[in-house]
Amino acid sequence: MTTKPGKTSPPDALLEQAIEFIAEAPEEQFLQYLKETGENPQELSKMTADAVASAIKAFGQRQLAAARAEQERKLASIEALRARISTYGGNVRTAFSHMVSEAENGGYKVSLQHRLRQLDDLSDEEIKAMMLELLVVLQSKKDENKP
Repeated sequence: MTTKPGKTSPPDALLEQAIEFIAEAPEEQFLQYLKETGENPQELSKMTADAVASAIKAFGQRQLAAARAEQERKLASIEALRARISTYGGNVRTAFSHMVSEAENGGYKVSLQHRLRQLDDLSDEEIKAMMLELLVVLQSKKDENKP
């Protein structure tokens, strides 16, 4: 068996074992099995194909559900960061400069020179969007450093 413990779920491991057995079984052994059980090869072939198709579909649905859950987690995280921005009172330009300083003091290199030169020309909403972008990048860096 080629499955690694902890890497696949029990149903996936069983399916993998069955497929491996069928793929590696000598044809004579398979024909002997059919003869002993009285199974119709065409019916068995259809049942096998249906079972494999069902397993592949179920696996795909689990992968899709996991991807959706991860996307929802990321969206919730971004919304939490967006809510954090609204807690900065007063002048958004001052709050943004403070955020950049906090990030740099936290050991992150922040390169926003091309944007800071235009800071006076930006609207409060544009600065809030930059704040959100900075928070998302910092959060992703923190997530990367988690064990």
